Amino acid sequence: MPGAPIVSLLPRHPGKYLKKGPAYVVGNCTYFAGKDFIDFGSMDWGKMMDKHGIEDLNRVLVFFDDHQNELKRLKQALKAGFKHLVFEDNNDPGTGDRYSFRKICDQFYIRGFLSFTS
Repeated sequence: MPGAPIVSLLPRHPGKYLKKGPAYVVGNCTYFAGKDFIDFGSMDWGKMMDKHGIEDLNRVLVFFDDHQNELKRLKQALKAGFKHLVFEDNNDPGTGDRYSFRKICDQFYIRGFLSFTS
């Protein structure tokens, strides 16, 4: 799948990092970066899939590495019709900079926290 279309949403274009060292920039990628940045939840995914000729969202993989609330991103992705999702960061409870699925699902931590605070 080296020719598969890629859509990348990031505040800063990876080409900006080339001055500091290697950066991954590919020709088959549509970048929404810098002044063209659009947040995942604000993107018109129907229009974007049409642009790339993608009719079956079951053939789409969404990869999140944006350090945002993962529950919020899950809801946004499901609303847009995406089913195959990967979340790169899944921090332990008490670590990280956002709400991750591990924090949501770690029942031992939740039980321990609740009994500790009661």
